[in-house]
Amino acid sequence: DGANDRQIFFRITLPNLRTILTYTLVTSLIGGLNVFDIPKLLNKGGPDMVIPLQVYDEYHGNWYTVTGVRMELSSTLPLSSLTFETDPLTNMTSAADVWIENVSGVTSVTIPEGVQKLKIGKFYDLVSLKLPSTVTSVYEYAFADNVSLKHFEWGGLRTIPRWAFANVGLEEIIVPDGTALVDSAAFINSTQLKKVYIPDSVVTLGSDVFNGCTGLSDGRLPENEHITSLGSRFFKDCSSLETIHIPETVTKLDEWAFDGCSSLCHMNIPHALSELVTTVFGGCNAVFDELTIPGTLEDASLLPMNVKKLTVEEGVRKYIGWLYYTEEIVLPSSLEILPSVIGCKKATVPTAQYIQHSADTLEELTLTSTETMGGALRNFVMLRKITLQEGVTFLPDEAFKGASSLPDITIPSTVTSIGQNAFEDCTSLKSIVVPEGVEDLNEVAPTLTVNHHVETDDGVVVETVYDGGSEASFLIGTDEDSTI
Repeated sequence: DGANDRQIFFRITLPNLRTILTYTLVTSLIGGLNVFDIPKLLNKGGPDMVIPLQVYDEYHGNWYTVTGVRMELSSTLPLSSLTFETDPLTNMTSAADVWIENVSGVTSVTIPEGVQKLKIGKFYDLVSLKLPSTVTSVYEYAFADNVSLKHFEWGGLRTIPRWAFANVGLEEIIVPDGTALVDSAAFINSTQLKKVYIPDSVVTLGSDVFNGCTGLSDGRLPENEHITSLGSRFFKDCSSLETIHIPETVTKLDEWAFDGCSSLCHMNIPHALSELVTTVFGGCNAVFDELTIPGTLEDASLLPMNVKKLTVEEGVRKYIGWLYYTEEIVLPSSLEILPSVIGCKKATVPTAQYIQHSADTLEELTLTSTETMGGALRNFVMLRKITLQEGVTFLPDEAFKGASSLPDITIPSTVTSIGQNAFEDCTSLKSIVVPEGVEDLNEVAPTLTVNHHVETDDGVVVETVYDGGSEASFLIGTDEDSTI
């Protein structure tokens, strides 16, 4: 009576609870001591987990050697690293393996010497992984979905199975020398991957190897006689890929191999290539600096058309499309179906018909046919240089009509006839080398409306050939008095 709250708690309530508090404290301590062996066994009492080499069976009184580990750890365990005891696992057999997955919080994993097969499943926070020299193979999906993984040591791994590095966080992968297999989808959807190196020892490449690697900008592929194709979707949707060297031994590019490579602008076409499958380069919208199409590929229509400098070698028969970005082009006489060349500035083609769509832009032209011009070059207003081959015997009517920028021309010595109005409106023409075999220059004269310079085969130079009058007078030959 008369006691306050403080006095009631300490003098009445707490003394009455003394017995039950003592009982609770003792039983809790006993329970805590009973579970001491579990954390001590797993991680020696520390915050990290250590896998032991041997386990003691107290019930039977026997020691057992660890020959394999497979576990799924709770995401609530306070782990930051996972390792094994440092002594070699000398008792492990060829079947020994480690399989661990679905772990949060662990940033580093070290696998001991002696383990021979491995799968490190999804570690939500794994940054570093080190393999020993004894690990020579891993399971499919071995390191898949470890999106935080930044550092990887290969150890003895020399075979990369399917999906092994799918969706990992590695930015650079250098496959070690001696690796023979990079299987399908090995690095698929690894969006953070920027650079990859695959050594010449690799003899097998699967499909989808870099499919979806949107950050990949530079890749090196193996060069050996075993690499004869790039499989389906090999670089599909590698939207950052700018440069790639395709092995010269490749004879086939499979479907969608480079589909969606929207930044690709530096690439070679192997001289062994003979087969393209549908939509190999779909979505390759960047303009290639230079491309050479080998003659082994008869139908090149599936190759990119957006090329600045294009060379098509003899043997290609079909190359259909519109070439809007080509500034310089070389086309062969083997082409049966021609591309439409728009806006070209420099061309080496068999005949005039190959280049008619570039009349407004073409500045330099070499016709490689030794038989014919293949038609007139009308209104090529920017043409400044024309080269014709020996063997051509006839220049057609209006052959260079409207070539108002053409300053000079050398006519092959085999030409014996020049058609009417061949040089009409060639207002910049100052020099013509006329072969001795041309029989009638009066057909040419009416088109020469300004003073010209004419040089004959035997070296006679006449400064004024035609003065624009009503009569045409040409001085030709060794005798300056001879007039035609």
